[in-house]
Amino acid sequence: IVSTADVQSALGNLQARAASPVMDKGKPVMRNVGHLKQDMMAMLRQSTPGQAAPALAEEDGDAIDLVGMLYDSILKDVKPNSPAAALLSKLQVPLLRVALQDKGFFTKQEHPARLMLNTIAETGVHWMSDDEADESLVKKMNSVVDRTVREYDGDLGLFNNLLEDLSSHLQMVTRKAEVAERRHVEAARGKEKLANARDRASLAMEGLLKQHNLPRFT
Repeated sequence: IVSTADVQSALGNLQARAASPVMDKGKPVMRNVGHLKQDMMAMLRQSTPGQAAPALAEEDGDAIDLVGMLYDSILKDVKPNSPAAALLSKLQVPLLRVALQDKGFFTKQEHPARLMLNTIAETGVHWMSDDEADESLVKKMNSVVDRTVREYDGDLGLFNNLLEDLSSHLQMVTRKAEVAERRHVEAARGKEKLANARDRASLAMEGLLKQHNLPRFT
């Protein structure tokens, strides 16, 4: 049975690597928790003494499988190979490490890592699926996820800090979207008023001029 510390060490090594896609039936697909578990066990096998095959403690194995189930549920609403799917894929290893470190990850809805996962998923689906997605938001989300992958090493406070940064940026983007929507509505109303005014002016001119035989160019 491999200790949780050794599992964390193996995941730490995986976290330092780029989250490259894997081949499935000849096509590249995003790496999922099952793939990561295979890579982790292969890494642990290299450090296991003798010929004994490494095995996870039941609690650790359950935590990893639960993260996999959570991801399967979330990714049902995310387009494969989309920017949102790529961001969520990058977060898999840090979240596995959080789940092994703190079982409250599964029971506390306000857990900072859970809130981070939910925010990235929801923002990715609703804001990044549009071809005209706000460029600053895309950059901010990539920055937050990259920092999580680069800096997380057991300090849950990192998730609070990054989530606060992302939430602040989301509020700014939301305000910009609301202002843009109001301007669009006002512009549409202005066009409608102008069209009505032109129609009334045409009718008024026709009424004034129909009794007069004006020169052609007049």
